[in-house]
Amino acid sequence: MAIIRGRQMGMDMPTLAKQFKTSESVIWATLNTPNLSKATGRPLKTSSGDNRIIVRISKKTPRLTSTDITQS
Repeated sequence: MAIIRGRQMGMDMPTLAKQFKTSESVIWATLNTPNLSKATGRPLKTSSGDNRIIVRISKKTPRLTSTDITQS
């Protein structure tokens, strides 16, 4: 991001705030938020291909239960 790159180049927060036409609190929050790119939660048990097959089967016969779809 440009804000992070500007801070790495030595610019202070008031200068960055003026450059990006925002408040210093937004600059501070941007610089101090943790990296959220790491995936959280339980890993998926089905692949995207499996998901497409499940959707196709459930659209073809909507009265099937999840157990019936799993068996087929």
